[in-house]
Amino acid sequence: MIIFGTRGDTHELGDLGMRSCPVCQADRPFKTVVSYRYFHIWFFFGMVTSQKFIEMCTICRRGREIASENARNLVNTSPIPFMRRFGLLILVVVVVGIVAYSSMAK
Repeated sequence: MIIFGTRGDTHELGDLGMRSCPVCQADRPFKTVVSYRYFHIWFFFGMVTSQKFIEMCTICRRGREIASENARNLVNTSPIPFMRRFGLLILVVVVVGIVAYSSMAK
């Protein structure tokens, strides 16, 4: 049985300090987060289908989307786990390898 689906997750990238929040109408601490959706097979082999970077108020959790170039400067590596980014590719390579090996063994 093949189990597949889509899910979403967020990861914090860093603090931005105090900023004026238009929803709270006060100075509040802000942080940058990456919000992403991914497709998965067996909850392990994944592939990111969309991602956006958000400048978010830590009190009301509202914010605005920012350019990915600006957000990527805050981190050296991607905060999205490896198997959620490249898991589906690894599964395809393993299956192709098994098929190629079994066809050569005949």
